[in-house]
Amino acid sequence: MKNTKLIIILMLLGVLVGCSSKQPKNIIIMISDGAGYNHILATDYYQYGETGKQVYQSFPVKHFMSTYSLNADGYDSELAWNDTLYIDSKWTDSAASATALSTGYKTKNGYLGLDADQNDLLHFSEFIKKKGKELGTVTTVVACHGTPTGFTIHSAFRKAYPDLFKSMILDSELSVMMGAGLNDQDTMPDHKKYYYVGQKDFWQQVIQEKTNYDTDDDGIDDRQVKDIDGDNNPDAWTVIRERSDFLNITKENAPKRLLGIFQSRANAQYDRKGDKHLPPYQVPLRKEIPTLSEMTSSAINLLDNDKGFWLMVEGGAVDKASHANWKGRTIEEQIDFNQAVETVVKWIEENSSWNETLLIVTADHETGHISGEANMKNSVVADVKNMGKGQMPEFYFLTSEHTNSLVPFFAKGVGSDKFTSKAIKTDSKHGKYMDSTDLAKTLFEIYQDKD
Repeated sequence: MKNTKLIIILMLLGVLVGCSSKQPKNIIIMISDGAGYNHILATDYYQYGETGKQVYQSFPVKHFMSTYSLNADGYDSELAWNDTLYIDSKWTDSAASATALSTGYKTKNGYLGLDADQNDLLHFSEFIKKKGKELGTVTTVVACHGTPTGFTIHSAFRKAYPDLFKSMILDSELSVMMGAGLNDQDTMPDHKKYYYVGQKDFWQQVIQEKTNYDTDDDGIDDRQVKDIDGDNNPDAWTVIRERSDFLNITKENAPKRLLGIFQSRANAQYDRKGDKHLPPYQVPLRKEIPTLSEMTSSAINLLDNDKGFWLMVEGGAVDKASHANWKGRTIEEQIDFNQAVETVVKWIEENSSWNETLLIVTADHETGHISGEANMKNSVVADVKNMGKGQMPEFYFLTSEHTNSLVPFFAKGVGSDKFTSKAIKTDSKHGKYMDSTDLAKTLFEIYQDKD
């Protein structure tokens, strides 16, 4: 009997070890741009009147992550909790942070997929594409903004949006690309109206769903979209614009490549008309814009296949609302992100499993230096104060810029345990933390272990 029990125990240990070393079929990385500890806490209090209720807060892997770029000297826990000037200076931007998360290397602010000397770095998305997986990016801000481009392309100019959009269309091997970029109803001059979609002439070619493009306006096609399925034929983009089109994408009717540019020039909801200082949802949402959950579902419907996929989902306007110091809209954007995470978790549990899919939920940096105290007599950052469910918590923005704060990191699914070993440094308040570069380094390690 004892021998039987021992055999069973050894078999179970073997299963556990096997699960730990298994490579994920699907990798989903969800970034709440600009969200620090207090962003999540404020949203917890507004949504539930208590913390710990978000689906990702029960994930088995949860600690913190440093985000600094090469524009800073690192993260110093003692200074971070005692010197406001330290935490508010030498922060990363989204381009450098996304590059670190994507490649495993620090770089300078403004650089996308490049090292400090402007050499190309290998994105994990590029690496995993060579293993036959589909790729996708989804965001609530401009489709070619700093985070999606920082995970997919290479440029020293993160704000050269027309060129970045062209590069994502022509140079990337993405199967899905979703975000803002153009409102057909805009009356502004064409060079501004079409700025985020490669300018007017290029956009006119995109909506024709071409495979060959004229990129220098000489009337001759000189560029071609990528062949993403290996059949030696370039694969055109199918373009959708309306919310109903996003909602109607199913696994059965999904095209090979999907470009979803919803009807907004720059953002989904955060800067809609109305009093921007009101509590959440007192100004009605724009009904013609898809939610992050809806876009994410559509993306997964297209990407899901036998070989698996990589998907980056960004709640991009948490950052923007925090830059503007709009409390209600910051919470709205974090709720939109939280609901997208819930959608992904539901998909994993109903259509995949935690034994084949890895889900990572984190941020690229903190924005706004949110604190529960305005005068900061007690510490550099104080916890947001709970005023009850459905009530605005008490908190203050101490800056309109990014900070060098640690951000939360959550993971669940196959391979997630490997991130725990990366959290080897200790913060005086938040405890164990890893670095942003460890996300990509760990993913590369997982897939190279058996190569």
